[in-house]
Amino acid sequence: MFRCSAPVFNNDILLQRFCGAAAIKNEKHIANQYNCNQIKNVPDALMNIYIENKRRKRENILKSHPGAVIIDVTSKAEDKFKQLSPFYPVGNIAVPGMEDLKALCVEGIWQGLKVFENFDYDITYFNKSLKDIKRTVRKFGRVKGHYYKGELLGYLEARKKIYLPAYRYVLEKRLGELVEELRELAKTKDLILLDYTTNSLISDLSKPLSHAAVVKAAILNDYGILEEKPNKDKLVQGKLF
Repeated sequence: MFRCSAPVFNNDILLQRFCGAAAIKNEKHIANQYNCNQIKNVPDALMNIYIENKRRKRENILKSHPGAVIIDVTSKAEDKFKQLSPFYPVGNIAVPGMEDLKALCVEGIWQGLKVFENFDYDITYFNKSLKDIKRTVRKFGRVKGHYYKGELLGYLEARKKIYLPAYRYVLEKRLGELVEELRELAKTKDLILLDYTTNSLISDLSKPLSHAAVVKAAILNDYGILEEKPNKDKLVQGKLF
């Protein structure tokens, strides 16, 4: 049974989710108490979506999440869901800040717009193959930032203005049907999204942002889950740019 102890909601999104959960469990008295019929954009309630490290053994993952469906969203996946990886050459991706240009994959945009101590940004990376896509500090020198509309962005700004918009474009405009398939699946099953990194906070600069976290946000249609009040200790530009 759906139970609650008279929660107080401080934003519309939380109230929408609460009403969605009440609706799917047919708890009409709860829905009436919170006037859910007057709330717009109430989403269908989804099961849990977890992010797990791809290197973890599958049997151990399923012990932690019995009955869940495991979806590999890395470029090493062996099914259609590998298209959800930012390394996959989806093609025809609008480049943030250079909308007249198109790229093969999200990672090509991220690498191409990097500005190094000894090298400027390089738009040829927008259309490079996966094996040639990395630009390393060892080869190019210290990373100074990312180029965006004539200015140099820091790491956090670049994630928000370049990486996330480019990835959202792919997930919403190019792979919307694939995301919708996972959304439908998540209505009846817990989902496990596999990635090599599990950092789900865009403000945590101590490690790379998990692209599975962005896929999860797309499934939930709530990119706010990537946000957290920045920790000043983690806003220092890290080595993992």
